[in-house]
Amino acid sequence: MPSDKRERQRANRASKQAEQSKAIRRQQLIKRARQLALLVAAMLLFAVVLSFINSDDTPETESAPSHPVVVVA
Repeated sequence: MPSDKRERQRANRASKQAEQSKAIRRQQLIKRARQLALLVAAMLLFAVVLSFINSDDTPETESAPSHPVVVVA
């Protein structure tokens, strides 16, 4: 039969291992969240840059109406 001291040591080791596992999982979760946030930010930046590059709008077309306006008197 194990002594009380051995049982406490075993329980303390198990507790310490559980805390370490929890900390590792938390760090991995934070790392994944950062990677995902960076990926989303890069995609948004790429989309914004692409929209500016592919923009065919000129100052003349922005101020002119897109369809003719007919005024009936």
